[in-house]
Amino acid sequence: MTTGRVADRGHVAYRLRGHRDDVDHIVEQQAYYAVRDGEIDWLRVLCSGYRPLPG
Repeated sequence: MTTGRVADRGHVAYRLRGHRDDVDHIVEQQAYYAVRDGEIDWLRVLCSGYRPLPG
């Protein structure tokens, strides 16, 4: 997992490895967010979807 900032937005990214339908997969997600009064009030998430691992 990585975290950071892009100007006034927070950023978090992570990769997960999983097993589905007898195939190993990797999934990556990234999120950008804004906080107001200690709570997330704006969020955008991007997901790669389940990507099969080679081999």
